[in-house]
Amino acid sequence: PTWYISNQEKECVFILGFILFSQGKTEEARTYWKKIMELSPELQSIDPRFPNVHQRLMASCNVGHMAFTKKEKAPIKSNKARLLLQYAEFLYLQEKFDEAIDLFGEIASEQKDIAAKAVAFVGKGNCEENKAGRGSKEKSAANYRWVLAQKKINREYIYGAALYRYGFSLRGVYKGERIAEGLFAEYIKNFPNGRYLRRAKYHLIKCYLFNDKLAEAKKDFKKFGVKKDGYTASIEEAFEFYKQGRIGSKNKKRKQK
Repeated sequence: PTWYISNQEKECVFILGFILFSQGKTEEARTYWKKIMELSPELQSIDPRFPNVHQRLMASCNVGHMAFTKKEKAPIKSNKARLLLQYAEFLYLQEKFDEAIDLFGEIASEQKDIAAKAVAFVGKGNCEENKAGRGSKEKSAANYRWVLAQKKINREYIYGAALYRYGFSLRGVYKGERIAEGLFAEYIKNFPNGRYLRRAKYHLIKCYLFNDKLAEAKKDFKKFGVKKDGYTASIEEAFEFYKQGRIGSKNKKRKQK
């Protein structure tokens, strides 16, 4: 290359962007994070994570938050906890999952504020899901379940995030739809303005089909299917799979006879 940016210089650009972002200066943060790709395009081939990391950082600037929204962190009173959580989110976006898990874990252990602990536990769960290593489902489930046990915050948006993320995780587990169905239904009922609403409705219909509740699936899809998008097409395909006996326990049994 015509010039060279060291790892230390790259990290400085990342951190400067983070400092500005944490101060609410998202456009200034964007200018720093854009520089990394502009100044060192070979990073794309050197670090396979980088294109995704760069896209996530740009997306964060677009929406004004990283892993957690302002609503999800609204009940947190401690500025220190907010800053630590923001940095843990920053690590998460960079796919530095082990470091993020350690920091989320420290926050969960040290903070007395239930809201801050809840965000940290959801963060740990999300990291475990994305690591996808041995025992990742069990580890993520333990984190999400801790939050769902805190009924004092069951109308807070971070509780809603735990509902959705745990339900989504269970869809990757054998017969997980049996539990996930109730989680998605609770999310839809209690968080009508939540950021996961359409996705939760999508997964609930899928769960109905896997759980042999065809009537419920058809009823919900009447409203859901008005908007045509990738979710709609996926559910239409799922209905066909149900007819073919490829999903749904009862259909599978009939097919085997």
